[in-house]
Amino acid sequence: MDRMTLSLPLIFLLMISDRCVSPALQVKAPQLVLEKERVNLTCETTCSLTDGFIWYKNGQALKIQSETLQLQSERSDSGRYSCAVRGHQHLPSPAVNITVISPKSVSVSISPSGEIVEGDSVTLSCSSDSNPPALIFSWFKENQTSAVGSGQSFIISSFNSSHSGRYYCEAQNQHGSQRSASVSVSVKVVGHLVILYIFIGVICGAAVGIVIFLIWRSRWMKKRNDSMESQRNHPRPHHDRHKACDVTEPVYENVTMNHPRPHHDRHNACDVTEPVYENVTLDGKRL
Repeated sequence: MDRMTLSLPLIFLLMISDRCVSPALQVKAPQLVLEKERVNLTCETTCSLTDGFIWYKNGQALKIQSETLQLQSERSDSGRYSCAVRGHQHLPSPAVNITVISPKSVSVSISPSGEIVEGDSVTLSCSSDSNPPALIFSWFKENQTSAVGSGQSFIISSFNSSHSGRYYCEAQNQHGSQRSASVSVSVKVVGHLVILYIFIGVICGAAVGIVIFLIWRSRWMKKRNDSMESQRNHPRPHHDRHKACDVTEPVYENVTMNHPRPHHDRHNACDVTEPVYENVTLDGKRL
């Protein structure tokens, strides 16, 4: 009787020891977790007595030793998780993939970012930081039911007024889709620009013309002043005046007056002989 009493604990311990030689482990956790959502991962084992657990993320041991692993569900928490009984690290559980789904932030950017002139090439780009990454992008124009383009970039090679409007993109991954806020794209009217450019050109041309005129006038005035100054400083000699008056004009060369001018008067003025009147006769006398 006593022998049986002593052997029962030994048999019970042997049974427990045999069951934990090859423990069956399983991680219970949801595969999809929303960001900021608290989630618990539980390591289930067939061993009723354990010295603790070891958790692994992507094959790297964590510091948590309890049966339950709590996550705050950050994007960085996504990965493959497994657990093992301490002392049996060589027998981990099958890994479970945990994906933290973050809110999808979808936005649109325009290139060029400034004013768009008719005929320009315009590129609309769609970006999304969703997890998992978006794989499908569609483009829509407001007030149109069907998509106007696809892909992460939408290019309008020759933009004109018919392309003006509000555009938005829709990003989609395996968990759903999300659309961006719409952006306005419009063509700049070039008529006002042409008038402005012409006006600026006229003003510039007039300014250049005025500058050239002022330079020419300044040089002309300087030249004139220099000439007048030279004449004042160097008066013409006396014999030059006589030479200036010694002009023979053939038109009046043969003209004779009834009252000839005194000799000294003729000397005071220029002696002009003009041949046109050389043979004219006054009072019956031949001139």
